[in-house]
Amino acid sequence: MHLKSGCFSGDKGDACQTLMRQVPILERWIDARAQEGVRFAVLGDFNRRLARSGDIVWTEIDDADPPNADLALAEGGAGPKCDPRYSEFIDHIVLDARATRDLQGFEELTYADGERASDHCPVIATLK
Repeated sequence: MHLKSGCFSGDKGDACQTLMRQVPILERWIDARAQEGVRFAVLGDFNRRLARSGDIVWTEIDDADPPNADLALAEGGAGPKCDPRYSEFIDHIVLDARATRDLQGFEELTYADGERASDHCPVIATLK
């Protein structure tokens, strides 16, 4: 998944207007999957600091309605280590309530010898 870039927090500006049109589509998809009988994850470049307290995108998608739409970020409260310029992730692995119960670990790939393949911090969640 890849959401609009340029609206990392807040809701002001052209990029935020585009992102805010994407959020209800994502919310509907999450709610539909939450009603199904299997666990799910949404992962990718959210271009958003979802772990920031009170983030409006996170508040919208993590509303626990239906019940399995009670979501969690696989990184928990951890911050990125792959680049000192970044203090918060914008790439996320979002887990539904069922997948969250099966989360065994989270890790972030860091770059060796300063070699950067991307401007993002690759993340991995391990589920049982």
